[in-house]
Amino acid sequence: MKKIIMFCVIGILSIASSRMLSAQAPDTVWMRKYNGPANSDDQGIGCAVYGSNLYISGYSHNGANYDALVIKYNALNGDTLWTRRYNGPANQDDGAFRCAVDGSGYLYITGQSQQTSSMSSSDYLAIKYNPAGDTIWTRIYNGPANNLDMGMGCAVDGSGNLYVTGESSNGTNNDYLTIKYNATTGDTLWTRRYNGPANGKDAASDCAVDGSGNLYVAGYSVNGAVSNILTVKYSANGDTLWTRRFSEAADSHFTHYIAGCATDGSGNVYVTGACGFNAPSNRYCATTKYGPAGNTLWHKIYDSPSLMDTPSGCALDGAGNFLYITGSSYLGPHDHYFTIKYNAATGDSNWVKSFLSSTAKTEYSIDCAVDGSGYLYLSGMSADTATFIGDYQTIKYNTGTGVDESKGGAPDRITLMVQPNPFRINTNIRIEHSAECGELKIYDLTGRLIRSFTLGSMPLALSWNGTDQTGRPVPSGVYFIIPQGKNIKPIRIVKIK
Repeated sequence: MKKIIMFCVIGILSIASSRMLSAQAPDTVWMRKYNGPANSDDQGIGCAVYGSNLYISGYSHNGANYDALVIKYNALNGDTLWTRRYNGPANQDDGAFRCAVDGSGYLYITGQSQQTSSMSSSDYLAIKYNPAGDTIWTRIYNGPANNLDMGMGCAVDGSGNLYVTGESSNGTNNDYLTIKYNATTGDTLWTRRYNGPANGKDAASDCAVDGSGNLYVAGYSVNGAVSNILTVKYSANGDTLWTRRFSEAADSHFTHYIAGCATDGSGNVYVTGACGFNAPSNRYCATTKYGPAGNTLWHKIYDSPSLMDTPSGCALDGAGNFLYITGSSYLGPHDHYFTIKYNAATGDSNWVKSFLSSTAKTEYSIDCAVDGSGYLYLSGMSADTATFIGDYQTIKYNTGTGVDESKGGAPDRITLMVQPNPFRINTNIRIEHSAECGELKIYDLTGRLIRSFTLGSMPLALSWNGTDQTGRPVPSGVYFIIPQGKNIKPIRIVKIK
C-alpha cells in the first residue's frame, strides 16, 4: 500500500520567491506531530475544520500493515482529543486520504482498503464518524474490473449528501470514479465514471460542491501524448455539465500527483495542480479560477527557484476573499512545505510561506483548511531524510486575519463557524471564545436586517432555519452574518432552493 499511497506525496515540494508579492507571511501558532505506536511510517493527508475541532486523516503503520488513522485536535491549542484507527476485515493495508465535516459535526473520510496483499485488490473506503469518534457506517466499493479502486477526495453538501471521488480500474486503464451517498444512511445514490478521449489513465483526487448543489471533480487525465489537469462539473443528479482541461506545457504521462479544488459562494471553482512533468528540473504550480459556466477567470503560475514545486491542496476562507494553496517544494536535499495566499478575486499573490522543521527532515504538505476566524491549518508528513519513515505533521498559521490565542488574554475577535454553507433548510452557527457578544445579526445583500439573535456567554451554538424575524422563509440568495461589536469580518452565507 505504501507505494500506492506515496504517489500522493513523492515530489510534492517550500519556497520564498522574489517574483511573489512581499506581504508579511503568517506566524506559526502551533505545530503537532504524531508518531504511531509502532514507531514506523505515519502520514497525515486530509484536513478539515469545524468550529474549534480540527480533523487530520491519513495512514499509520501498526507494525504489520497500514491502518487508516484520524486524529481530532482542539484547533485552538492543538491538544489531541481522540484518535481512531481502521483496520479492514482482511487485515491488509488501509489508508485514509481527504476528509470532510458536515453541518452537524459528523466526519467523513475516504481512502482505500485492500482485500488481499495485492495492490490490485484495493477498494474505495468511506467511513462516517460522529463527533465523539464513534463509527456510524463504513462503505466499501469494488469496481467492475475487480482491480485497483481508490477514493481520494470527498465533500458534503447542505442537503445531506456525501460525494467520494478517486480512480477506478476499467480493466485496461483507470477512470475518474465518483460516488454519491446518502450521508445519513450510507446508501449509494449514483456512480459516475469518466474515461478520457485517449482511453488512458484518468485519476481524480479532489472534489467540491457549490451553492447550487453542483459537484466539481479535479485530477489528472492522459490526453494523447500528454497529461492534463482535468475538471469535471456534475449536476446534483450526476449529469455532466462541462469538462475543462489545462496543461502549461507538453507534460508527459506523469499522473501520480494530486490536484486540489475549492468552490466559493458565487459558483466559481478554483483548481490547482502541478505542471512541467516533462521537465522535472522545472516543475511548477498552476492554479485556475473557472466561472460557473466553465469560463476561465484567471490562471496563475508559481515557479520558485527550487527544482520542483508541487501543489496538492487548496482552501478558501469563509468570505471567499482569499485562496490558499499548499504543497511542497524540493530545495535539495530536502522537501519543504510551501503555502501561497492569493486574492481570490484577482489571483494576485499576497505571500508565500516556506516551512521545514529540521534540516534532517524532508516534509510534504498535502492539504489545508481555514476556520471561521481566518486561521489556516496544514496537514502533511515529516520524514527522516535517510529512512523516509515519517510522522503526521500538522501546522496552524495565523494568516493575518486571525488572532493568535497563544499570546494570551481575551481575543478581540470571536470565532464564528457556519455549516453547512450553502444550506437549504437549516444551518448551524457556532460562536466561540470567552468574550461576550450581545447580539448576532443577519443581513441581506441590500443591507436590510433579516434576523437577529440575542446571545449569552460563549461558547454557544444556534440554528438558523432561513426565516426572518416574523418567521417567514427568506428567498434563496446571499446573506451576511455579523456578531455585533466585535472585530470580525461578515461571514457570507448562501441559502439555496
